[in-house]
Amino acid sequence: MREELGLNGHFVASYVGTLGMAHGLETLLDAAFELRAHDDIRFLIVGNGADRERLAIEHRKRDLPNVLMLEGQPHERMPEFLAASDACLVLLRRTDVFKTVLPSKIFEAMGAARPIILGVEGEAEAVVREGDCGVVVEPENSAQLAAAVRRLAMNPELCTRLGENGRSFADRCFDRDVLAGRYAEILTELCRPVPRPAFRRRVARYGVAGGEVRGGAPPQREPEVEEPAVPGSGAGD
Repeated sequence: MREELGLNGHFVASYVGTLGMAHGLETLLDAAFELRAHDDIRFLIVGNGADRERLAIEHRKRDLPNVLMLEGQPHERMPEFLAASDACLVLLRRTDVFKTVLPSKIFEAMGAARPIILGVEGEAEAVVREGDCGVVVEPENSAQLAAAVRRLAMNPELCTRLGENGRSFADRCFDRDVLAGRYAEILTELCRPVPRPAFRRRVARYGVAGGEVRGGAPPQREPEVEEPAVPGSGAGD
């Protein structure tokens, strides 16, 4: 793939996915403009979307030979583009809405053992930091993005370490079988029956929200007492 695209001998920072207005990809073009004198670095953009035409116009206006833009490609070729990349860019605009978003690009990069350059705040940032699998920059900050690309381009050992960390983290925490097992454990715990008399005594004494004691000392274990059946109630039928 690198040979096909003329990228051999270059550090390739790629953005592969939807070119939407939510992604703020003009930040990528700004960073590429800052790094235009570094002939060893190339930016690869692969995808279609609502913002593609505008980005293509900006690309031509700025005359950025260090940016290669390709139309959307078949799904089955995505692993080839990821394998041809030295780092994967995951970018969104700076807004509170995206602080709870986990872009799928994070997990694709982890699966390909490629370091992530993340321009997203909130939950996505927490995942990348926990896995020690990338470099986090402020969203829509082209200077920080350019610096992160340059840092990784100058440190191949760091790229390898972050990529391997991401793959290991994904295998350990985001494998479908692992997640299914965790869901099963949670459901089993939630479905465990709670004796009604003890539960009511706990509510009366401490107050309960969502099954958790709101305050005060934890309740002492008390012997369970069966409620007597009330005639006509249907209890014991």
